[in-house]
Amino acid sequence: QGGRRIATAYTFSYYEFYNPMNERLNDDEWKEKVYAPDADLSEYLPAWAPEVF
Repeated sequence: QGGRRIATAYTFSYYEFYNPMNERLNDDEWKEKVYAPDADLSEYLPAWAPEVF
């Protein structure tokens, strides 16, 4: 009880895309951003994310 433990779990990527409400991304636009072969999503990481991931 209360001793050290080791755990493993899956994690998922987390990104924040900011668009004005009148320019919301539809599914196809979102997929183009996320799944593009040359996508650099680092600009969409929130400030706290590098410490966690």
